[in-house]
Amino acid sequence: MAIKQRNALTTEATISVNGVDAVYFNSNIQDETQGTSITININNPEVFYACDEGRTELVELFNETLDKAKPKDSQE
Repeated sequence: MAIKQRNALTTEATISVNGVDAVYFNSNIQDETQGTSITININNPEVFYACDEGRTELVELFNETLDKAKPKDSQE
């Protein structure tokens, strides 16, 4: 996985499977409202769906974004 940008509110990454770019991931969290936008483009489905490698990384990014977006008063 290649992280192009990552900070408290934004993550942009490309997930490669067997050396081939398979997924583009972009998330943005609105600072004031914690509203969240997530874009996932599976741009090489044959490669992406052929194994679990890319899916595991995608789920990690997705979960990380949701955890960061959770309102501070509801975090444990």
